[in-house]
Amino acid sequence: MISLLLFFLSVFCLIYYGLVIVNAGTKASFVNFWPLCGMGLAFIAVVIQTNFYTGLPHLIHLIIRIFILLILAFFLSILCIILMKKSETEIEADYIIVPGAMIKGENPSKALQARIDAAYEYLSSHRKCSAILSGYQNPGATITQGKCMQQELKNRGIEGYRLLVEPYARTTQENLKFAKDYMMMDDPVVLVLTSRYHLARCLKEGKKLRYKKLHGIGVASDPVLAIHYYMRETFAYIKHMI
Repeated sequence: MISLLLFFLSVFCLIYYGLVIVNAGTKASFVNFWPLCGMGLAFIAVVIQTNFYTGLPHLIHLIIRIFILLILAFFLSILCIILMKKSETEIEADYIIVPGAMIKGENPSKALQARIDAAYEYLSSHRKCSAILSGYQNPGATITQGKCMQQELKNRGIEGYRLLVEPYARTTQENLKFAKDYMMMDDPVVLVLTSRYHLARCLKEGKKLRYKKLHGIGVASDPVLAIHYYMRETFAYIKHMI
C-alpha cells in the first residue's frame, strides 16, 4: 500500500514538473526539485518491496518509520508557520519595501506583477507613503527588478519621488538590509509587501535586522505554481533557521 502511494506521488512530481516548466520556464529556481523528488520516491517504492528491506528486524522498521514521521512533522510545522502568517492591510506605513522577483527583458514575471499591482493599490490610498523597490538585474533582464517596478508604477500614475530604487539586493536578507539606507527617519513604520508564501520569512528576517515597526502584506500568487512556491519557501525557511 505504501509503495503504491509513493509510486503515485512520484508520478505526480513528474507531471507537476512539466506544469512548472510550462508556466515558469526551465530556469525557474528550485525547479529541479520535482524530478529529483519523483525519482527518489520511485526508488524508495522499489526498495521497500525488496527482500533486503522486508528482511530487516521489526525494530529497524519501527526506527525508520519514527524517523520519517519526525521529519514530516517538522516539515509540516514550518509549512503551517508560512501558511498562517496574516497580512496587515490597515497599517499606515511610512515606507513599503517591495522585494523583487524575476523579470525577462523589462517585463515582470507573474509573481512580480502581482506585487506591483498590490503596491499600486497601497500607494494610491496612502499618499504619504514611499516605496523602496528592491532587486538586482537577474540573468535575462535588461534592467534591474527595482527599476522594472518603478517604471510600471510611474506608468500607472504614482509620483516618481515616492519610488526609490534599490538595485543591488539578490536575497531576502539583502532586500531588507539595503532598504534601510533609503529611510530618512528614525524608527519608521515599515510594511514589506511581497508574495504570501514569502511573507513569514521576510518578517523573520526583518526582526533579525532589528526593524522595530515592521509589518507585512502578502499577495496571492499563480495558483498553478502555488505548490512549487510553498515547497520552495519551506526549504528556504528551514535554511534561514539553520
